[in-house]
Amino acid sequence: MTRSLFRKLSVGLVLASLSLHPAVQAQDEPAATAHDHDHAHDGDHDHGDALPAATPAAAQATMVATRLAFLPDVLATFDPEQSLTRDEFLALVGRQLGMVLQADMTDDKIRVALKPAVEEIINSRMLAVCAKEAGINPDLVAARSTVQQAVVMRGPEVLEGQDQEAVVAMVAERQQIIAWIDKEIASTITIEPADVDAFYELHREEIVQSPAQVRASHILISVAEGADEATHAAARTKIEAVLKEAKAGKDFAELARTHSTGPSGPQGGDLGLFSHDRMVKPFADAAFALEVGGISDVVKTQFGYHIILCTEKKPPVYLPLDDRVRGLITEHMRETKTNEAVEARLLTETKARHLKIAL
Repeated sequence: MTRSLFRKLSVGLVLASLSLHPAVQAQDEPAATAHDHDHAHDGDHDHGDALPAATPAAAQATMVATRLAFLPDVLATFDPEQSLTRDEFLALVGRQLGMVLQADMTDDKIRVALKPAVEEIINSRMLAVCAKEAGINPDLVAARSTVQQAVVMRGPEVLEGQDQEAVVAMVAERQQIIAWIDKEIASTITIEPADVDAFYELHREEIVQSPAQVRASHILISVAEGADEATHAAARTKIEAVLKEAKAGKDFAELARTHSTGPSGPQGGDLGLFSHDRMVKPFADAAFALEVGGISDVVKTQFGYHIILCTEKKPPVYLPLDDRVRGLITEHMRETKTNEAVEARLLTETKARHLKIAL
């Protein structure tokens, strides 16, 4: 439970951010394709079918409630009078649970899966109590304005099927907690200029305007996924023969146009400039290890067998420690230290308020 978490507006389980930052992949064959990404996540769906997505909301809520009837009536308690009941929990996250519960999950697996959500909700309540004790109360007017703006900007689906006033109450609690964190914790955090200097030096390799890049050409002898050993052996024999010609000085571009089965073959195998993360790892490792003019040995990837020619290398461009970067680092360090302080405060409150989770 961190301050940065509470900064993000959503009405889902933990108010997770709506923005995504997918990794960018190269457009030629050495890059991982969308097809590869589909299969990379096949393992996430091996636990059986989810509860039917097309089930009407009321019927699905009933199904979830019936499936979770084995849970205790009270899921968590702290202080003499504070608790989270099963019915309250279902009212908050029942719709999301209908989309993630698998039909063949055992009771024990469900308990394990639900515990982080129960902890998240009860921790929020505990921090809200801390805020109230410090004289900070929820501002329903401000929360309602925030929710209404979200609905206008993103449409009613941002409510994720929940009653708008229930969402307002949730957002008001989050805003109340943020105000308390700002007053009680964040305001005590100090970042010295020397701390920023030390952070910059330690993380300089990561603070780049543009990463190191390589320009390379390659020759690919494709091998289909699942091909037998004989097919692999034939492809390797062919690429090794081409490699011998390349290292003997034959024009690499002409060899690529003649032998490469990849999309870049007609362009002489030229892939243009790319950073390390734009290509699959075996290919990128080999390309970045080469000096300009160097030709790799045979490189095997899921696409087949490659020979790589490095034609240009560009070093990374580092951001200078100017006022803008210094400000960004300062904010990052303040946020990190605040999060750590909130986590520590939560541990203290958990013990002092005798938090118990009955899962």
